[in-house]
This record gives sequence, C-alpha cells and structure tokens, in this order.
Amino acid sequence: MPLPFIVGAIAVAAGATGVAKGVSGASKIKKAKEEAELIESMYEDDKERLGDQEESTQHTMDSLGKKELDIMASFKVFSDTIEKIHNRPKFKYEGLGGNDIAQIDIKRLKDVSIGAEALKATVAGSALGVAGACAASGATASAVSMFGVASTGTAISGLSGAAATNATLAALGGGSLAAGGGGIALGSAVLSGATLGIGLMVGGFAISHVGNKAKENVNKAWDEYWKAEELINEAISILEEIEIAATDYIEVLTDISEEYFNLLDWTVNLVNERCSWDTYSIDEQNKIEKLVLLVAILFKMCSVKFILQENNKNTLNKDDINKVYKFIEDNPIA
Repeated sequence: MPLPFIVGAIAVAAGATGVAKGVSGASKIKKAKEEAELIESMYEDDKERLGDQEESTQHTMDSLGKKELDIMASFKVFSDTIEKIHNRPKFKYEGLGGNDIAQIDIKRLKDVSIGAEALKATVAGSALGVAGACAASGATASAVSMFGVASTGTAISGLSGAAATNATLAALGGGSLAAGGGGIALGSAVLSGATLGIGLMVGGFAISHVGNKAKENVNKAWDEYWKAEELINEAISILEEIEIAATDYIEVLTDISEEYFNLLDWTVNLVNERCSWDTYSIDEQNKIEKLVLLVAILFKMCSVKFILQENNKNTLNKDDINKVYKFIEDNPIA
C-alpha cells in the first residue's frame, strides 16, 4: 500500500478515536452536571426542612418565654399582698428542704417582677426567638439581668424602645462585646440554627470540563452532601425534641398558673378586707398557703435554663426539667 494511504488511514483512525473520547468526555460532563444539580436541589430541600423546624421551635419557645414573663410580672402583686398580712406564719414545705417560702426573698420576687415587666415591653416588638431566648437561658435570670446596666452605663430597666431591646439582647448574650460578652448577636441567636453547629455548606461546586475530573468532583460533592444531611437531620431532631418538651412544659405551666392567678385574685380581695392572719378561717389559711406553694413552684419552673450548649450545639436541659417535674410531684397542689 502506498505510504500516503497508510498515513491517511492512521489519521482517520486517530480522528475517530478522538471523536469517541470527546463524546465520552462530554457525556461524563453532562452527567456530572446533572448530578451536581441534583445534589444542590436535595441540599436546598434539607435546608428548607431545617428552616421550617427552626421557625416552629422558635414560635413554641417564644410562647413559653412570654408565658413565663407574664407569670413573673405578677410576683410583685403577690409579694405586696403577702407583706400586708400581719402575724403570718413561716410557710414551709419538705420539697423545698424546709426553707421558708415566705422569704423566697420577697425582694427578689419584686426584682424579678419588675425585670419581667421591662422584658415584656422589650420582646413585644422584637424579632422571632427573643422571647424564647428568655426561656432558653432561664426566665428569672433574664429578668434579673434587667437590673444591670447597658454599655452606656444606664440602668437597663430605665431604657425604652430600641435602646432597651439592644441592651436586653446584649444582657442575654452575656454582656456587651466590649465587656467580653457575646453582645446583641449572641442574645438574638440563642435558638438560631448557627448555634446548632450547622455551618456545612454544599453549594458552589466547580465542575471540571474534563469528564473524569468532573466525576471525581461530584463524588466529593456527594460525600459532602451526606455529611451535611446528617448534621441537618441531627439539628432537626434536636429542635423537635426541644419543641415537644417546651409544648409539654407550657401545658404544665398553664395548668398551674391558671390556678395561681385565680387564687392570687382571691387572696388580694381577702387581704384588702382583712389583713390579719388570725382573722382567717382554716380554709382561708390553707388557700394562702397553697398560693405560696404555687409561687414557689412557678418560680422554680421559670428559673429553669431550658436549653444548654454543649460542643457548639443546643441541647435540651432534661435534668433540670425533670427535677422540676419531680418537685411538682413531691408538692401536690390539689
């Protein structure tokens, strides 16, 4: 065969091979792109699931925080009323280790009450999650923090509007940034997804124009996606657990507080009529003692730090929540 024809045949064969490889490479690129788009879509769905659960949990925690603030705001009325009773006894219950509940520290109850009133005004116009942050960090502690001072040196309880909101959020975050605390951002993010350690992003894959390289990157993308999904599912599970626990806690708190508010109104009317313990019937005395027990229970419930942070994740404070339930069980109010 003449040499030109041999060379020509080799060239044709080489060209055919090149075309075949090109088609194969293009196919791999197309498949890799489709897989990358699928991963992105699945990740966006996962993020949406997390966002929905986070919002639902925050709403529930907000309900808990607002209820606790309403209860604590009434403690001043209780304290003022109890102080009016002459010759009142020392109210003791074994569940409190024999402590004098009448001295649950009236001043502390009043401070908590005033702080709760200030917080109520603050959270009323605040973003989702702020009232829940009060419950998450312990509502009584949050209320007492209102007696601190803002970074400007002004008493928080004397502020109003945006200044009060920012100062309160900074207090919930452990103080201002300048003072070494977490500042407004941390106070606002007590229940945010960021504090759950969910920072793994899957988006932004650079798919190579070379088929094999693109496939290699997609394999890595799948690995990252599965890691992210595991974290997101864990976060959703934690949020669901918190929401369920908060819902149950609200139910118990509501049952006890309804009886408390009814008995508080009755006691206020009684003391306004007669303010000497010796003039009360046994039934009336028992009702007042029951009111004091209800305050002790509610104070204890509102003091629970509902959420803890461990290893950069929020976790439900099961131990303290269960201790409160045990406390209620040991001090029946029926």
